[in-house]
Amino acid sequence: MTTESTDTTIIPDPRPRVRAASIAWGLIVIAISTTVIWVVSAASRRAQFDDWVLGLTPASISVLAVLLLGAVLLLVGILVGIRRLQQRE
Repeated sequence: MTTESTDTTIIPDPRPRVRAASIAWGLIVIAISTTVIWVVSAASRRAQFDDWVLGLTPASISVLAVLLLGAVLLLVGILVGIRRLQQRE
């Protein structure tokens, strides 16, 4: 005869984690693709975009690059903060 314990405890499943980074990057991809489709869907908007791109100076390109880098760093910082808050719970 064996004296094995048949006590089974039910462990509740943990809450599913929300992947904030994938949601944020997905929204960014949707916004960019929607904007591109909107611009290329009309000849007048394509012409306006061409005029804008051709009118950029090296200084304005540098400013746009710095702004883009700052926006990406801000987004990454926010996502890291959200992840840390999720890990504390």
